[in-house]
Amino acid sequence: MLRVVLIDDCIDELNKIDKLTGEYLKSHDYDFSINRFNSPADFMQSLSFPDKDLHHNLYLLDVMMPSMDGIDLGKEIRKVDRDAKIIYISSSPDFALKSFEARAFYYILKPVDKEQFCSVLDQALESIGYDVLSSINIRTADGSHRVVKGQIMYVELKARKSCYTLVSDTLSSVCLTSSFLSANEELLADRRFLHVEQA
Repeated sequence: MLRVVLIDDCIDELNKIDKLTGEYLKSHDYDFSINRFNSPADFMQSLSFPDKDLHHNLYLLDVMMPSMDGIDLGKEIRKVDRDAKIIYISSSPDFALKSFEARAFYYILKPVDKEQFCSVLDQALESIGYDVLSSINIRTADGSHRVVKGQIMYVELKARKSCYTLVSDTLSSVCLTSSFLSANEELLADRRFLHVEQA
């Protein structure tokens, strides 16, 4: 799943970026979640919750915000999230050079041009990598699990269930109501997976 964070102290701007981002991701058929924050302080507080997964894939940050500007916020994000893409969206070009201190991926000026925004997201998501963006849903006896395809080593049929051997775990599906091949057609549509017949 692609995990996105939006931070802007102006609620109208936050709504605009949220809408643009959601439309883009839906149109590209990504499995995603968007977390919105109206201030850097709210976001920083969310990082302090126990057992919280701190890692996200993409941050869309305003620059000029009260209490902490977007550049300093980006530096704080880098302490816990080294590989995420940070895109700044600002009404001022004055901080573009400074944004490199937080290893920014891109710097967009407001008002945001939709075509440019989509082009930047194309580049960012391509660099995030296919494995992060490509996942499947596996129904097991204890609920539903979203699994990144790149974590799946192989799948085999055992006792009428699809058994997934992952890089660091194993999962067994609920009992299949269709054939093994039909149940795994989403994986077989991915060129990284092959159907191997038993001898």
